[in-house]
Amino acid sequence: MGFLKEIWNDNSIATVSTEDKSINCQSVSQVYIHALKDSTNFDPEAIFVTIKVGEIVAVSRVSLETLNNYWNLSEGGQVLAGGDQTGSIFVGIDMGQWLLNPNERLTIQIENSDPEAVSFTVVANINNVGNARPLVYGVHTAESFNVQNLRSLMAFDFNGNLTTSSAYYLVAGHQVTVESAIVANHCEAVADVSANTSFAMIYSTDLPLDTDVFQSDSALSSLVVSQYENSDLDSKDNSVGRTLATASVGKRTPKNIKSATR
Repeated sequence: MGFLKEIWNDNSIATVSTEDKSINCQSVSQVYIHALKDSTNFDPEAIFVTIKVGEIVAVSRVSLETLNNYWNLSEGGQVLAGGDQTGSIFVGIDMGQWLLNPNERLTIQIENSDPEAVSFTVVANINNVGNARPLVYGVHTAESFNVQNLRSLMAFDFNGNLTTSSAYYLVAGHQVTVESAIVANHCEAVADVSANTSFAMIYSTDLPLDTDVFQSDSALSSLVVSQYENSDLDSKDNSVGRTLATASVGKRTPKNIKSATR
């Protein structure tokens, strides 16, 4: 059975510095990050998260603000005002289901580029039973690119102009305009245009696909892409996955044993 593993506990990271920590585990499903100001306000746009599973980069230097708003649009997580934060923020990252070999480690790296020190508590949901279905996240700024095993696509603009633009996106053969997407517009104050941030969920699917992506105005927005990593999944299912399932049998009721070891 899975459980929550604390990786950092109120760990302060100084300005313009990077720290990382790693743990051994058999699988990881979610990572949760709580960021708290040490003394003065901090800007989550200036804090970057990288997550590695073994040698594979699952989250490729994505800002805490972008991760927070992706979580808000896709999972209904915390709504974050734009600009500097006066207290704390909480971010959840859906990792899908990564399976790790005994020689692999889960590594969380946090880069603090904010002019103030910030404290972090990081928790991972690990050792859950389930087939490998690992998710990776990255930010794309190109006008067009190809994505394998696409799961979702979110556009964001830190200047708040996304909601008033006529930009459109081509994905999986369909044209999606900003006004037809699920849009969130966050601002610290009505007059504070510099802290205005727009996010739009352009595409989401439970059936991953390979597709070309095109955005009509790459200068306007960047795209957060989540996709399934598919390297060596059968091998991981047959080794790590069955080990986890077998170990959990004794903790299950008889009617669930068959499905756990199938």
